[in-house]
Amino acid sequence: MKPGIMTYCLKNALPESDRSMDKMIKIAGEEGYDLEVYSPDLWREGKNIQKLANSARKTADKNNVKLFSFGTGARVGEVKPDRSLKNIKELKDAIDVAEILGAEVICPAAIDYQPVAADQTDPAFGMVFDRALPYIIDQMQELADYASDKNISIALVNHCYLVYLGIHQYWIAELSERPNAGACIDPGNYVYYTYGSEDPVRETVMVAEYAKLVRAGDWVVPSDSETLEKFKSAPKGQGSLFNCSGTIFGQGDVDHESCFKIIAETGYDGYVSLKVAGSSEEGPMEAVRTSMKNLTTMLEGI
Repeated sequence: MKPGIMTYCLKNALPESDRSMDKMIKIAGEEGYDLEVYSPDLWREGKNIQKLANSARKTADKNNVKLFSFGTGARVGEVKPDRSLKNIKELKDAIDVAEILGAEVICPAAIDYQPVAADQTDPAFGMVFDRALPYIIDQMQELADYASDKNISIALVNHCYLVYLGIHQYWIAELSERPNAGACIDPGNYVYYTYGSEDPVRETVMVAEYAKLVRAGDWVVPSDSETLEKFKSAPKGQGSLFNCSGTIFGQGDVDHESCFKIIAETGYDGYVSLKVAGSSEEGPMEAVRTSMKNLTTMLEGI
C-alpha cells in the first residue's frame, strides 16, 4: 500500500493567506507526497470546477504529484426526490472531475442523519439504516454504472451517523453488486463516531474485501472521568460528550497497523490517505511530516 495525503490535511499546515490548490500541489511535490483532492479545496466561487481540475492536473504533472482520489462533499442516500436528483448530479460531476484529475476513485459519504421518508411530513421520525438502505443502493449502482467506463471506483466512507460501521459498508458494497462500488475504510472513524467504544479491527474485518480507498487519522480517546468533567463544566444546556482528539499518526489509540494488515491480506495495494496530522511544537508542517513519515514506515512494514 502507498501513502498519500488529503489536501484537507495539508492545507491546515499552510498559512491561511496561501492555501491555493497550486500551492498545496507544489508543497506535495517538494515533500514527495501524492494527493487526495478534497472538493472544497478545489472549488472556487464563480469558477468552473472542471477548468479548475484541468489546471490542478497540469500543476500536478509538472510537480510529479499523483492526484489519486477525489473526495467529494456531495452525499449519497437522500430520499427526497429533489434533493436526491441534486446530489446525484453533483456526484456525477465529481466523477467527471476525478477523470480530469487522473484519479482512480471518488470518495463520498452518506448523508449525516437518519432521513425522513419521502411520503412523511413529520421530521421527528427518521429512517434507520436498514430502511434507508434501498435508496443508498439505488444511488450507488447508478454512480458505479456512470463511473465504470471511466475506470473510476466509488468508495463510500464511514462518516457521521448513518453509515459509520463496517457492517454498514459491507452491506452497501455487497448489495450494490458492482465491481467498482466499495468502501473507503477509515479505521479512526470507527472509533471517533462511536466515542471510542468500537474496535476498529473488528469493523475493518467486516468490510476489508471491498476496500477501494483507505484513510488514516489517529485519535486519543478521552477517559470517562475526562468526559464527565467536560460535560459537567459546560454551560447549562450545552454539555456534550467529550470526543476524541486528533494526534500525530502512530501516537494515538487507533490500531491502524492491524487494520492495514487485514486490508493488505485481501490484495488491496492502493493508497492510504492521511487526513489528520495532529500538532507539533515545531509547527503544523512538521506535524504533517512526522505523521507522513510514521505512516510510510508502517506501510513499509506490512
